[in-house]
Amino acid sequence: MTFQPVPGPPSWIPPQPPGGWAQPRNTLALAGFICGLTGAVLACIPVVGLIGWPAAIVGIVLAALGLQRAPTTGRRGRAVAGLILGVIAVPILLLNTWVTVETMPTDSTTVAAPSATTSSAPTHSASAGESSAGQPLQDRVFLETLRKSGIQFANEADATVSARHGCESMDGGMTPQRVLSSIQGSGSWTRNQAGEILGAAIGAYCPRYLYLLGN
Repeated sequence: MTFQPVPGPPSWIPPQPPGGWAQPRNTLALAGFICGLTGAVLACIPVVGLIGWPAAIVGIVLAALGLQRAPTTGRRGRAVAGLILGVIAVPILLLNTWVTVETMPTDSTTVAAPSATTSSAPTHSASAGESSAGQPLQDRVFLETLRKSGIQFANEADATVSARHGCESMDGGMTPQRVLSSIQGSGSWTRNQAGEILGAAIGAYCPRYLYLLGN
């Protein structure tokens, strides 16, 4: 007597799509490779290559994440390549940054030009000096000398201008005697007062002519 096996329930096998099951894609590895390559290329360009810093750092991070997923998704080689390119780009970017900083003009270089211009400018005001009240020191000396001699001016500004003009006239060849006569004729000054004014002007504005006062 033989027994026939009783057929069991039919098993169900899910249908397989055409071409087989698709393997998960490792997009992190691809993105890390692209960013690492971009950072390495930009790092070789002076100055402009500084923008390669973000690409290199992002490439290292994405390639490392892609390498972790490689056992299940594949693309291990691309993730390793992106990681290597990003790591290589970092020291090149450091060198590029150092060279850029060293070759940039510093603040001291920028300030040097105005200081040189200032030193080469006319030194009339610097030699005269400025008082704390804003009045040139030479004018103060001139007016104070005449005050001690009892000589006052209705307009001190005009007096200092005239005194400077007297020194300029002697620079042009005019003798002290002619300057003295000009001072005496410009106002109601006696000859002695005109002499005091001329002496104060020479002492304050053109002491190089002091030797002429005794002549």
